[in-house]
Amino acid sequence: MTIYDILKDKRRQQVFDIIIEEACRQWCDLIDECPERRTGEGFANFFYEIFEDKENEYIKDMDLSFVEQNYDKIDCDKFFKTTNGFTEMYYNPDAAAGGQIVELTINNDDIVDAAKQHKTPKEFFSYLEGVSKGALYDVGTATFKETAQYLMDSKADFEGINKKSMQGLMKAAGIIPEKTHKREDMER
Repeated sequence: MTIYDILKDKRRQQVFDIIIEEACRQWCDLIDECPERRTGEGFANFFYEIFEDKENEYIKDMDLSFVEQNYDKIDCDKFFKTTNGFTEMYYNPDAAAGGQIVELTINNDDIVDAAKQHKTPKEFFSYLEGVSKGALYDVGTATFKETAQYLMDSKADFEGINKKSMQGLMKAAGIIPEKTHKREDMER
C-alpha cells in the first residue's frame, strides 16, 4: 500500500486522519521499549500496516453511523418498475455483516406465480423474496454507502410490504386489469 492507494479511494480518505492518529499513538506508546522508533524511521511502513489492519473496521463504523443517522429513511421496502418486473430494495439490519442493502430482481412470471399461490401481502412477498435473484451490499464494503444513498433518495413505484404494493405488482404483471372508465354515449 502507498499514499496513492489511499488518495484514489474516497472511503479510505475518510478514515485516513483517524488511522494516522491511531498509528502515531501505537508508535509512541512503545517508544521507551523500542528506542529505534525515536528517529521515526520505519513509521511509514508501520502506518500502512495499521491502515490495512484497521481500515475496514473504521469504514464499517462509518457506515453503521450513517445508517443510524438515516434509519427512518432507509428502513423501507421500495419497488422500482423494470422492463420485466421490479427491483426491490431494502435494508436488512440483522445480517451477519452488521447490516446490508438487499436488492432483489423480481420478474413478472414470479409475480404471477405468487399471486396464484398466496393471498396475503406477507405470504406474497415472502414467496417473491424466496424465488428472486438478489445482490447484497454489506456494511463496510465499497458499494454500501452509495447504494444506501440511492435507496434513500430514489422515488419508488411502490413502497412497503402491503396490499397496495402487492396489487401494484400484480397490475404491472398483467394479473389485475387496468381500470377503465365507462363512457356513456351522450345525446346531442
